[in-house]
Amino acid sequence: MSPRTKAQIDEIREQSREKIIAAALDLFAHNGFHSTSIAQVAAKAGISKGLIYNYFESKEDLLQAIFTEAMKNSEDILTLDPNATAKQRLIGMAEASADFMYNNQEYMRLFLTLMMQPDVVKSMKPWFDTVGKAKKDMLMPMFEEIFPGRAEVEYFFFGAIMDGIGFGYLVLGREYPFEDVKRKFIDYIQNQ
Repeated sequence: MSPRTKAQIDEIREQSREKIIAAALDLFAHNGFHSTSIAQVAAKAGISKGLIYNYFESKEDLLQAIFTEAMKNSEDILTLDPNATAKQRLIGMAEASADFMYNNQEYMRLFLTLMMQPDVVKSMKPWFDTVGKAKKDMLMPMFEEIFPGRAEVEYFFFGAIMDGIGFGYLVLGREYPFEDVKRKFIDYIQNQ
């Protein structure tokens, strides 16, 4: 058997990293961040505990990697058609955001449970602030065009509605009238 190439080694490393992130996401979402140990993550990922530290410095670093992965997986939400009107872009973003929540319950469960843990929020605050500011800076011109004089309130209202849709779906599952609620929200935007 010949030695592995650098490309093969890189692929194995990426697969191990992805397994660790997937295992941590599942465990953090279902058991809580503080209730989950690195040993549990390693066992679920099928690797040794020590190997995790080749990829992540700490459990907090692993949590940040999950958030970064979620942002990467949801990039299409913020990829807005520059030729569309501001209202069309916001509607597209609302639909894509809702669809992301519908198709990624584990991320939603994790985000909602973490928001109830003040110490975790505090430790992740610099990351949240950086990402939140970048998102707000990018979206506010669109909100200002659609909602002159009340853009900031509408920006936060948009976030609150999206949080509510995600929470409702997470709690009620398939009983939640997801498509109807999404349509009602989109109708609200269209009527502005």
